[in-house]
Amino acid sequence: MLSVHIGVRHHENIVIELKKDSGYDDPYYQTKEYVDWFDNNPKYKGKKIHGIICLNSPTTNVLEKVHNDERIRIFEYQILYTER
Repeated sequence: MLSVHIGVRHHENIVIELKKDSGYDDPYYQTKEYVDWFDNNPKYKGKKIHGIICLNSPTTNVLEKVHNDERIRIFEYQILYTER
């Protein structure tokens, strides 16, 4: 899922990549491609572009890539099932 929020007040664009589980493709690469597209689009010149990846159980490889790219942040979600 891709969602773009354009913050009128702060002139920021946020790309959100929501993945089921840890993602089937490289979630960092996909998010980076979207962020790069905004960075290179004249319509968004001078605006801040950020990427957010939300997934379950990120791989060490993905975590390393994200931590080396200041434009992208990663959030891990967890699902808990409880019998009642």
